[in-house]
Amino acid sequence: TPIFSNKEFSLQAPRARSGINEYIFQELLKQENLFSHRMKLVNLFLNNQSLGNYFLIDGYTKYFIEANKRRESVILAYDKKPIVKSSIYNPNWEETYLPKAFNIAPLEAAGGTKPSTLPGLKNQGFELLSLFQRGDKYISEISHYKDFAKILAIRALMGSKELDWRDMKFYINPITSKLELISREIHTSKNDINPGSWWMLDPTKTHEDYKQLIKLLRKDELFVKEYIKYLYKFSDYEFINNFLKKNEVKFNNLEKKLSYFS
Repeated sequence: TPIFSNKEFSLQAPRARSGINEYIFQELLKQENLFSHRMKLVNLFLNNQSLGNYFLIDGYTKYFIEANKRRESVILAYDKKPIVKSSIYNPNWEETYLPKAFNIAPLEAAGGTKPSTLPGLKNQGFELLSLFQRGDKYISEISHYKDFAKILAIRALMGSKELDWRDMKFYINPITSKLELISREIHTSKNDINPGSWWMLDPTKTHEDYKQLIKLLRKDELFVKEYIKYLYKFSDYEFINNFLKKNEVKFNNLEKKLSYFS
């Protein structure tokens, strides 16, 4: 019996996914009707030897889309290969390549259905992302920007250390013809809950890698207004308390399992 209906998935050690924090992040995304990844803690065996607990995490397929109650479409991403290649072969890549990496990053189809079956949606998504990268369109013009703002506010208030554009995925909504952000890899520390400086949306106070993305987001007044609104919403004591109470048993049980095998 499958753990959940998906033919593609990843197995990640809990420490590689910020322990229970990634699970909490995904549950909060789900509560807010945002794209979320199903995660299941499993005891992984290899050659009849237990390797301990691993998270089984949704892959980017049509089953992932269906689980999020969206229509069949394509998931897009930024291609990481050029920046990886530059970091290996260019000794000065941090000075010469990194500052422009986001603006020139090529795009690729990351999953969903087979892109060849929906070429119109794929090309439409590529065009929208390219317009944003070049600064020709605001994020509020090419995406469900209120949901985008929600996700960033949740990441900030959970203490995410980074806003890495290379980890972002985008679903092209076939009904609205706009992009929806898909987020994972919260990158938090249990012992340090302070987020990285990216959350201020100030390009002068963030890592060089995120600077171009932050600049584009900050210029968009509609997006910034929503982002600030959701920072207030998700930091409200009553909101946090209700969310934790609703999931108390689930989170406590998972914490016990993680502690037992750590």
